[in-house]
Formats: sequence, C-alpha cells, structure tokens
Amino acid sequence: IDRDNKYELIYTTSTYGCNAPKTCYDKLYVLDAETCNDESGWPKTISYYSRTTPAIANLDSDTNLEIVISARDSTSGYDSRILCYDANTGNEDCNYNDGGDLEAYEISPDIFDVDGDGDYNIIIPDKNYELHILDNDGAQLYTVMLDGIIGSAPAVGDLDGDFVAEIAALEKTIILQEEELKEKKKKQKEFYGAFKNLFKHRDVLNEELQK
Repeated sequence: IDRDNKYELIYTTSTYGCNAPKTCYDKLYVLDAETCNDESGWPKTISYYSRTTPAIANLDSDTNLEIVISARDSTSGYDSRILCYDANTGNEDCNYNDGGDLEAYEISPDIFDVDGDGDYNIIIPDKNYELHILDNDGAQLYTVMLDGIIGSAPAVGDLDGDFVAEIAALEKTIILQEEELKEKKKKQKEFYGAFKNLFKHRDVLNEELQK
C-alpha cells in the first residue's frame, strides 16, 4: 500500500470479547509482510470496535490508497460506522454512520465503481434491510431497501455483460440473538455430555440388557 513493491499485512484488533489474561487493543495495523514489523506511522488507534477484514482501494484518485473498515460504536449494540484512512498518512478521510442510524453486523465493506464516474464507491449492508452505497468521500450516495436482512458481504460484478455492475446479496430469514445462541450451545453441551456418559458405560448397559 506504500508503493514500495512489497506486501503488507493489514488488519484490525479489538478489545471486544478480550478477557484476562489477554491484552488487546482497538487498533488498525499495517505490517511489513516480510519482517512483521510495523510500517512507519502505524498502528492507528481507533475509538471504535472493529473485527472485520479491511478493504483497500484508491477512493479519491490521488497517489495514496485508502483503508476502509466497518466498526461498532460499542460492545452492547449494533450502532456502526464506516471509517476510511489514508494508507500513507494514517489520517481519517471518512466517518459515515448514516446520522447515527447505521446498524450493521460484523461485515467487511465492498468497494466498486457503481456509477461509472471513475471513482470507487463503498457498499455496506445493515440489519434494517438496507444496502448503503457511499460516494468516494464517504458521503451517502443512496440506499436500497431489501426484503430481508443481509448476513454477509454482497458480491459485485457484471453478470450479464452489459458493462453495468450487479449486486448479489444473501438474505437471512432467521436471526438468532445472543441469548438464543447461548441457550442453543448449552443444550448442545448437555446433549454431548449425556451421549459421552452413555458411551462410557455401554458395556454395563449391554450386560443389563442381556439379563
């Protein structure tokens, strides 16, 4: 990303879900892929919680690439935002949260030129049945209402060869909340525990059945 003809490793870390004795940080890292040392000016401390893969593109057609991430405002809700950072300076170039209404799952943003103006756009789905299409400066271009919740990053491509990109998105019909997931895991653990105990004492059970 710094035009030195060498690969970099780019990722985020988060304090969300970080329990002792672990030490975690809310940061965006850029490492030299050969040495795993921090590139100059990195990491960047962020004031939000990001656990998604960053996207890389030259959003503003200058000489620098941008790093685009999605992040949560807190660990207790879905309030989210899209953040853009200049890959060379680390400066924040955009910060979009739809006026506080963006509520997204932990999904990486997509980048493509949706309107054919030569500049890339950013796309991110939210949990309120909307696809948010952003301009290259992070401002909202428009939104698209869908019939269901998007549970993954959309795929973008020219499917019919008309030189216009199409967006394919997978809709979720059932969403398990955190408490439901915990209860499901608890029942699975109880079932496997009972099954393991039954298997452990199979010989005794066989003897009793033969009697």
